[in-house]
Amino acid sequence: MRNFSILFSHSGYFKDSSGPQNSPISYIKNIPLPAKKSLRVYLDVGTSDIEELDDARQFTTVLRQLQIYHMFRQFPGSHTWQDWREHLADSLTFVGEQLRLNEIAHASDDLNFDQPKNSQNH
Repeated sequence: MRNFSILFSHSGYFKDSSGPQNSPISYIKNIPLPAKKSLRVYLDVGTSDIEELDDARQFTTVLRQLQIYHMFRQFPGSHTWQDWREHLADSLTFVGEQLRLNEIAHASDDLNFDQPKNSQNH
């Protein structure tokens, strides 16, 4: 999680034949607190994707309980490339906004404002 803190998903992936160890619902509960605080998640799903919609709702409940910043959107449609392409700009806009907010939040990190002043300069 050190390098990747912004993610997005269209329709989601929550379970498969490998079991719950590969589910983001299980994984996210076990990441360190600092990673949870920096994580930003965008999810969208088509309202015709019944199973994926239920899983995404469950995931957003977990995100809310863990106080992880997220955006969840439901759109008419289903599990198709056409619907994913239609909403790709939404997810990329979210990613861009989060990158910009992170840049603003850390703009002064390299300015050494928190360094003690040299006593010879006074």
